[in-house]
Amino acid sequence: MKVLVTGAQGQLGQELKQLANLHPEINFNFYTKSDWDITDSKKSHSILSNSKADFIINTAAYTKVDQAEINPEICNKINFEAPKVLAAQCNELNVKFIQISSDYVFSNTKHIPLAETFPKNPKGIYAISKSMAEDSIMNTSPHNIIIRTSWLYSSFGLNFVKTMILLAKSGKEIHVVNDQIGSPTYAADLARLIVDCILSPVNKFEGIYHYSNEGMCSWFDFAAEIFNYLKIEASLKPISTQDFGALAPRPAFSQLDCSKIKNEMHCEIPNWKTSLHKCLDNLKKTF
Repeated sequence: MKVLVTGAQGQLGQELKQLANLHPEINFNFYTKSDWDITDSKKSHSILSNSKADFIINTAAYTKVDQAEINPEICNKINFEAPKVLAAQCNELNVKFIQISSDYVFSNTKHIPLAETFPKNPKGIYAISKSMAEDSIMNTSPHNIIIRTSWLYSSFGLNFVKTMILLAKSGKEIHVVNDQIGSPTYAADLARLIVDCILSPVNKFEGIYHYSNEGMCSWFDFAAEIFNYLKIEASLKPISTQDFGALAPRPAFSQLDCSKIKNEMHCEIPNWKTSLHKCLDNLKKTF
């Protein structure tokens, strides 16, 4: 089996790379942005047509949510236009397309876990770009795969966990919002899930799925658990979303209901604290 992975320098791309050596039955090909700029449609078609791949996992994305409000053209080019073209090319070449999407496609006022069928209501440039990509990908072929996730972090790359640790070490007072509720997701867990789904001989792996770690918390709770586990004394203060004043709107409640993927894959999903502790144990070697 041959699998192409875009965005190889990102959190999820690097976690997939960690798994590659454990799966000799999969011929992984990893591409950084310099190897493969997914906004270059000619380059994409050349790579795909010559690869004879079974799957492509598109982890490449523009994730600077606030900057997207200032640079909508760049955001849409990477998050919407490129995946739309990739999906069409994959359909032409009989390559199964896996797109990573986001809880941002929802703007939910009801405090209930969000199933895949919950009505979308994206707010902001980033959210709209991810939602439009979903629509175009599924319109191209219902056999494509979209995995929505939330609050992704890893021991690789830039993310909330590493930012909190660096801020704590600086000694500055840290303000974190306490009125946005969701589920942190360890990219290593998501990578494992994707590999298991690709290798599954039983299930028909297609359509839209949700995957995040079990449980829910606020960003403030998330930060507090980081400092508690690492035994870091930090000046952590709660703040409202309104007072924080971010450019882009954020979902107030975006806990994902992962029942579909658990039932179809017969998998257990770790609690967010359990996975966070594993990630922090890895990070202890670098901080």
